[in-house]
Amino acid sequence: EPFDYPRSDPGPNTLLTTLPNPDNLERLYNHMRQATGYVGVTTLSGSRFVTDPAKLGSVLDVLQRRGLMIFDARVAPHSAVMDLARNMHVPAVKSFNRIDQTPSPEAIQASLAQLEKTARLTGRAVGISAPLPVVLDQLETWLPTLQKHGVALAPVSAMVEQ
Repeated sequence: EPFDYPRSDPGPNTLLTTLPNPDNLERLYNHMRQATGYVGVTTLSGSRFVTDPAKLGSVLDVLQRRGLMIFDARVAPHSAVMDLARNMHVPAVKSFNRIDQTPSPEAIQASLAQLEKTARLTGRAVGISAPLPVVLDQLETWLPTLQKHGVALAPVSAMVEQ
């Protein structure tokens, strides 16, 4: 649920702060039944929902019981995801930057350089982007340079914060 819901409507079966937890969990299960082979869920939308520990906690409980992780795309500056996940022992990862914040080649190159710098300094970095052609073009150039810069790609599940 975005802060400006329903003006900004992320679609059917949105998890809402106004719904009882069992209703939200039924919506979550409906989404989970749509796919297989996933390691967790993400917060690509839901700026209001991720700031409500009572609502978010019921979702994290399901993830914890199923051995799944959560990826916090940081859609809300005051997201409760990481703190709550840590307290509930749910594997969690947060995005370090939005690569396509400004969808220009120069801005994307700068975001990728920052992501690479963060990875070298901290041992991990996670970026997120829509599959925009301008992003894909920049990734095509950047990805082959990583090995010589001492950076390796890894699945998001390897970025879990303990």
